[in-house]
Amino acid sequence: MGAFQSMRTAPIHMLEGHQTTMAKPVDDVPLSEVFTRAALIVLPITLLIGAELLYRWLTHPEDSFWYYQELLTWVWVQMHSMLFGSETISYVANEGGPTTVVMFNHSAFQGSSLNALEVSDECAGIHEIAFTAFLIWMTPNVSNRLKLRGMLTFAGLLAFLNVIRLIVLYPLALGGCLDAPGQYGCWSKMWSFHEFMLEYGFMLIILLSWTLWYVSLGGPKFDVKVNPREFIEKAKEAKLVKRDSPLAPTSYFLLSVALIALLNGAYHLALDEDSRRMELESDGCDGVLSADCENARHDWENVEGRALRQLLIGVTIPAFVLIRIDNPQSEDEEE
Repeated sequence: MGAFQSMRTAPIHMLEGHQTTMAKPVDDVPLSEVFTRAALIVLPITLLIGAELLYRWLTHPEDSFWYYQELLTWVWVQMHSMLFGSETISYVANEGGPTTVVMFNHSAFQGSSLNALEVSDECAGIHEIAFTAFLIWMTPNVSNRLKLRGMLTFAGLLAFLNVIRLIVLYPLALGGCLDAPGQYGCWSKMWSFHEFMLEYGFMLIILLSWTLWYVSLGGPKFDVKVNPREFIEKAKEAKLVKRDSPLAPTSYFLLSVALIALLNGAYHLALDEDSRRMELESDGCDGVLSADCENARHDWENVEGRALRQLLIGVTIPAFVLIRIDNPQSEDEEE
């Protein structure tokens, strides 16, 4: 009987012990930790999307970078002339707009329907520079000094590559048209390259270059320092305070940019005679449906849109410069 009781109770103790082990798992990640880490993944994606939408809104009017587009066109024409001869390229009149339209000249292009080329605001390369700067700014555990150096380096690199992109358009178009002189679309290789660089090429360059930059700084080691809970707690305790320390040279540069934007926006809204003429022509077209009136409204909307956005930029930049984010738990970053 005693033996029977021992055999009968032993499995019960074994089962109870097994249940105790299963009831207290030691390797499961708490649900709150999962949500915290997911937030760290979603946050940068959300910021990038928000920055992209903001950029598109700011640059919605045509020729948003009017002066830079003209400068880039001038550099393109000068370098093209040095390489291929000044007779192979010429400016094309662009009434009411910036001097950013050029035409390739060669006997092989005659009859091929090669149109004039324009350096629009999307072709200026500012979009890629702004995206890269924002990507660097979001990089964790990298000092502000290294971030600024990275932004300036990438800005110069992307601007240089954009000029190279423009210069190689001519030999690409000429190569196809020399094989088939005067044939419609013989310059298609030029257009295919142009579209590839705008849609995919620059993005590949940005991601590859940022990865190399981050790795060169020891980026993989930085990831170990990222504590999701600590990151979120610091974000909750952060507050905006007035900057009391002396401004850095970069801050003065940004304030100068803000002042120029304010003055330029105010000038085009209140003093510029061409802008006033466009506004009057647009107002006179109320209720009128015609091609001329549509163009008049379109031109004034672009002028007004650029000016209002410049005023907004001129007010926003000083706020970022003169107000800083204070976090009691954060430590000063060192290079």
